[in-house]
Order: sequence, then structure tokens, then C-alpha cells
Amino acid sequence: MKRKLKHYLISIQVASNAYLHAYLMTTNDARQFDGVCNKMMDEAEKIGSFPMSHIILSTDLDTGAKTVRKILSKWDDNVKQALKEATDYHLSIWLMDARHPDNERLMELH
Repeated sequence: MKRKLKHYLISIQVASNAYLHAYLMTTNDARQFDGVCNKMMDEAEKIGSFPMSHIILSTDLDTGAKTVRKILSKWDDNVKQALKEATDYHLSIWLMDARHPDNERLMELH
């Protein structure tokens, strides 16, 4: 039996002008979701930042997954290919300028 896929957008404001975003596609394993949040906090520390608001925004995407995938695909051809090939798991984490129009589109999904 094929398990249903879940899609998440996870965002952390790491500076006044920057967000760390993640797109997670999974079979809804809560451990994977928690692991992504922990990894994002680790990445924020590596770039010398701590979340501005101490809030992790997470949204269970339905139709919004197409928007996130479209944004990711235009940024990197390797990610575009990985998204096409993913069947039961995909994770992308990236840093984005808060003033970028794509960041605004992502934040509107929350």
C-alpha cells in the first residue's frame, strides 16, 4: 500500500533581512519533520545567526507545494531534477533574502 505524501514549508527568520526555508516532502513521519527543524536550527547557528523571533513557521502544503517546487526549480537545475525524481522523500533547505519577491510568495503560504 502506498503511503500518502505530505508537503511542508518550514521557515525561520535568521536575520532582519534573511529567512532560512525548507521544503519537505515525506510520508508524514513526524521524526523526519522534527529532524528538519533541528537541522535548520543547526544551519542557523553555522551561519552565525539565531532565529530573530524564536519561531519556526511550518505549513502543511496542499496546492502550495506546486508554488514552492516552482520557486526551487528556477533557482537550481540539480534541485529541479531531484524534485522530478523524488517519489517518497525530498528535502531542500535554502537561505533567501527577505526582500526577494519569491520570499514574499513563500511567506504568503504560511
